[in-house]
Amino acid sequence: MKNNLGYTIHILSLTTVLSLLTLVTIVTAQESKVPAKKPLDPKIAYDRTTNLLSIDAQQISLKKILEEVSKKAHVIIHSPNEELLQQQISIELTKQPLEQALKELLKEFNSMFFYAWAGDSNKNILRRELVKVTLLSQKASVSSKESTPAPDHRGGGLSGRKPFVAKEIVSALKEAGRKEREKAVAALLERLNDKNASSRDQAIEALKELAPEAAIVPFVKLMQDQNENRQLRLSAAAALEEIGDERVIDPFMWAFTSEPMLRNFAAKGMARIGGAGIGFLFEVLYRGDSSLRQTSAVAIAFQGDEQAKAALKEVITTGQVPAEEIPKDVFDELDSANREK
Repeated sequence: MKNNLGYTIHILSLTTVLSLLTLVTIVTAQESKVPAKKPLDPKIAYDRTTNLLSIDAQQISLKKILEEVSKKAHVIIHSPNEELLQQQISIELTKQPLEQALKELLKEFNSMFFYAWAGDSNKNILRRELVKVTLLSQKASVSSKESTPAPDHRGGGLSGRKPFVAKEIVSALKEAGRKEREKAVAALLERLNDKNASSRDQAIEALKELAPEAAIVPFVKLMQDQNENRQLRLSAAAALEEIGDERVIDPFMWAFTSEPMLRNFAAKGMARIGGAGIGFLFEVLYRGDSSLRQTSAVAIAFQGDEQAKAALKEVITTGQVPAEEIPKDVFDELDSANREK
């Protein structure tokens, strides 16, 4: 009995173990068939009647969130810097006004908001409507401020440049006939692709004087090419600043996402252009981080017209922009402009 009982118990235990192993195998196989969880889409709700926006997103790319908001609210939202849009965002907003919700969503970014007037002008019923948002860059933290070279506030060109050859070319061609001038401009445009950096720099300087209209597109291309010689990119930006054409506003907006020197030229160019350019700089003053505010304030103070300077002084004195973030030479320039009136 004992032997039989022991034998029976031994077999029973082995059966139990085999059963358990079979069960584990089945469960494991079933679990392996369960598909991996996909990231949930953001939940976006927008009511056009009330202009209220709700967002519920957990670790979703900013690009996907903005695409959904853009689709539902009919607002253009974009960035010249694609890397910004790849960031993973977690946010929960419930029934907030569209503009307020977007500002909360983009509070870590330097962003520009653009508006248009909508409504019935015949009935004098007009309202300001958000139509476009542009993300420029990530806001710099207080602990990681960029060391920005002291800008050349008044001059349009780069310090240390010696465009003597370019000046001689320009002087000679101004006295030439139209056909000769056209041939020379075509040759200078071709020279922008020369392997010699000095030759290209002289071509930029000459084209700026002789054919600014024809030079805008190649200058913009050169300025935005991050694989190009840095000095030539800065030369192109400086030339675009002096040309001051409204067609350069969008490329200058892109330049605000780039290095400080390019930013300085872009800001001064915006101030020279006026209109939408000045409007952009004031948006930067209101929405940008400390570094961008300084760049915009300097550009308006030294390159803006009297109206722009007066508006700059007002936003500073009324506390709309932190006065402690504005460079001293901006105050000196504004005071000097008042004395000259």
